[in-house]
Amino acid sequence: MEIMLHRVFVALNCGVVWVIGDVKKMEHWTIHILNVQMVNFYLAKMMVFQLLFFIILLATVNCLSLTMKRANMKLDIACGNHKNGTDWTGMDIQRLPGVDIVHDINIHPFPIAAESVDEAHAWHIVEHIPPVCVTEKGTIFPFINFMNECWRILKPDAPIDIECPHGASEVFLHDPTHCNHVTEITWEYFDPERERYKVFRPKPWHIEQLHFTRDGNVNVILKKLTVRRL
Repeated sequence: MEIMLHRVFVALNCGVVWVIGDVKKMEHWTIHILNVQMVNFYLAKMMVFQLLFFIILLATVNCLSLTMKRANMKLDIACGNHKNGTDWTGMDIQRLPGVDIVHDINIHPFPIAAESVDEAHAWHIVEHIPPVCVTEKGTIFPFINFMNECWRILKPDAPIDIECPHGASEVFLHDPTHCNHVTEITWEYFDPERERYKVFRPKPWHIEQLHFTRDGNVNVILKKLTVRRL
């Protein structure tokens, strides 16, 4: 094995010199390397092995760090430049300070593994997601699709905190990009315990908390239900 590595080392050096076109230097390198003391060869080999060891060790530590971070992932959806906290993973369509994942939330799937998120936060974004769209391929429901995608990435029983302007408020009506009239009744379409769930039957959620004012915001905390529990 040592002889093979030695020959490779010689060939590489000779090849480099050959490329630059100096034949005399190539001959010099060949004679010098073939006569080098074996102890120097072992020292060089040990240095290479040590370098490889530290590279592998560093890569392993980085992988473990990412795995531990992902193991307790809190996702702030459409965080903008005001992410919920430094311990949160921010996702937004714009590359802003604090944004960790640059992605358009209307494009599914999100670049996040299924059942990998412990908690999600989505404030002042669902009012911008169209409830219905007619495309060349037919009618789609972007808002329901968004909720289904959030359901996919959350772990079982994990919560999502959603806040948006009440659909009847002046705040909602004044913004030309607001297109989804969310009210306190809207969330009944996502909870299998409510009669309205039967209309569209999206991925199931349980309404944990619901607060609203008609001239202000609607805030809801939904808990992901697994299909097995239905």
